[in-house]
Amino acid sequence: MLRIAALAVRFDPPVSGLPKILTPDGSVEWALQQIPLKRERVIAESETRRDEHLNAGEGFYAPVGGEVTLTGEVAFSGLQDVELILSALPWVCSHVKDKGIEHEIRSWLENRGDL
Repeated sequence: MLRIAALAVRFDPPVSGLPKILTPDGSVEWALQQIPLKRERVIAESETRRDEHLNAGEGFYAPVGGEVTLTGEVAFSGLQDVELILSALPWVCSHVKDKGIEHEIRSWLENRGDL
């Protein structure tokens, strides 16, 4: 929704009559509701992932040029969902009119460097 809203604001003349979810404010409001983790947990999980990668042995990484066998179900973690949402927020941030939503965006983006 954030990406579609970002495309919609580029039209000149502006697209009128868009559903709220396709406006900058509506898409950001929707995206913020989709964030699956609280800010503190996002930072904690990010630190854990960073430590796992820094301390990983050779078995942690897929072999170069070899076959990869995945065990179990592969799914996006909540942290990856948060990262995808945060990566799209800057595309519409400057077009948001609601100060409360803008403040929430800025507070999430301030933490993005910790991820």
